[in-house]
Amino acid sequence: MEVYFTRSHTLGSYLIRLLTGSQWSHCGVVDGPYIIDSMQGFGVRRRSLRSFLDAFPEHELVTIPGEHLGAMQFYREQVGKPYDGEALWGFLMPWRDWQDDSKWFCSELIAAGLQGWSDSSRFTPGALYDLLKRCV
Repeated sequence: MEVYFTRSHTLGSYLIRLLTGSQWSHCGVVDGPYIIDSMQGFGVRRRSLRSFLDAFPEHELVTIPGEHLGAMQFYREQVGKPYDGEALWGFLMPWRDWQDDSKWFCSELIAAGLQGWSDSSRFTPGALYDLLKRCV
């Protein structure tokens, strides 16, 4: 399985990186010629990998070893669910239980699909990147 970690020059990307102390503000999982990600205004979606890379020219690809068929099926089943904008308050209010399985932001979606690897709550793009880099 492959996951792209990205950043852009938008205010939102800058704020996420600032608040989380990470070089990354977004991520998506590769699904053949597509990518599955979750973004404000769109929710969980499957779009062309080319459009994703065009939108995020600053990126790094992380390959997770092993078969992850269950994870990919999970991601496909989440397409169409809304973005979890409320969870972003969890960065500022650490006491909030910020995971809601009916809506997702990018890194919690990917972490949730990797059940058995981690608890998906509280996974920022940077924290997920750090976890995956230790596993490859």
